[in-house]
Amino acid sequence: MPPVPVRHPSALYLLLVVEVLERFAFSAALSLLVLYLTEQRGLAEDAALLICHVGLAASYLAGWPCGWLADRFLGHAGGTLLGAALLLFGYGALALAPSVLLWPTLGLLLGAGALFRTSLVALLGRLYEEADPRRLDGFAALYFAVNLGYLAGPLYVDWAKPFWGWSWIFLSAGLAMFGAVLLLVMGWHALHRSRRADATPSEHETTLQTGRDRFKALLLLCGAAVVFFLASQQANGTLLLFTESHARKQLTVIGHTLLVGPERLVSFHCAAVLVLTLLGVGLKRWLRARTSAQPSTSAALVWGFVTMAAAFVLLSVVSPHGNAPDGISPWWLVGSYLLLSLAEVLLAPLGMALVTQLAPPQRLAMATGLWFASGAAGIALAGGLGLLWSRWSIPRYFALLAALSLGAAVVLLTRVRSLEAALRASNKP
Repeated sequence: MPPVPVRHPSALYLLLVVEVLERFAFSAALSLLVLYLTEQRGLAEDAALLICHVGLAASYLAGWPCGWLADRFLGHAGGTLLGAALLLFGYGALALAPSVLLWPTLGLLLGAGALFRTSLVALLGRLYEEADPRRLDGFAALYFAVNLGYLAGPLYVDWAKPFWGWSWIFLSAGLAMFGAVLLLVMGWHALHRSRRADATPSEHETTLQTGRDRFKALLLLCGAAVVFFLASQQANGTLLLFTESHARKQLTVIGHTLLVGPERLVSFHCAAVLVLTLLGVGLKRWLRARTSAQPSTSAALVWGFVTMAAAFVLLSVVSPHGNAPDGISPWWLVGSYLLLSLAEVLLAPLGMALVTQLAPPQRLAMATGLWFASGAAGIALAGGLGLLWSRWSIPRYFALLAALSLGAAVVLLTRVRSLEAALRASNKP
């Protein structure tokens, strides 16, 4: 077996910085859009929530046609650059005339985000050969960049909004995307130089059955993505409501009292993902150096859903005590968010990496778009399931989420052999 290169392609680091800038812009301007719609436009809370959830789901669903556009006409680098440029234009329009251009600009931003997202993931996947074990580390680094940008955005808004208002927030998002566009233009040749060549039929013969097996494995991953997005959306939805209504707001750590509200738990969730991602990459490198073996990817997926189920089981068990006058201890929430963060680290980057590994090179962005379209289905189901929040008991609601997560783990466990066989087939030269 040839030695595994230690260094990643230089284009990876360029894409990571671009992703941090894009996620910073999104989390500053769009992830807090519900606050803007209620504070500045006078919308009711339920209407603002519906608009934001439907818009996010539509953006993920648009990943499939945007992936087709990138595969057929724009190229993955071109789709990434065009998406970033359209995001720059959209944020600038909101900063200059938010009242006049709000709704058409939001539509532009959602479509541009879909094009940028699918093209960048496909472009990153093309940096590695199919059998390259560095692929998983590359996508773990991408997920680290996603959460780093997502963590920085709300912190910046919390500091800047009282002084300069929403127009400055939109302008800051536009400036971040200007930096992303500039980096992509400057690194254009590096992106093409690092790109692996597409396999031709004479170089990479696959039987019809092998192609079908890989397609089935791809659909299996996308089906699991529906459950993943459905469950992970709870961290920014029902868990915030649960924290606000049923938990104490103070936490004692080594004699110091800390305030623990919904906003702090969201920040903790992002920070936990960052730390666990670094620990996971370090652990894999340590195992690789001492055992020369790769951890089973299928097993990691199964354990990811088991961990997610454990988080909701914990919440289901402790939630009956939420009606106590002082609420439940925030340590239970910290534990559940920590388990959800671990599940994300196990599932999200690995899922994207495997999709880019299994997909045909000529349809790489479309396959990535299918993954995000599955995310749209999960987000939509999360919104529908949220209608049961006020109708069901809280233990029953969390028990349902635990059952769905555990069901996904069981399905993956029964398909481990076929998934591993499809991955081995994709690794053959």
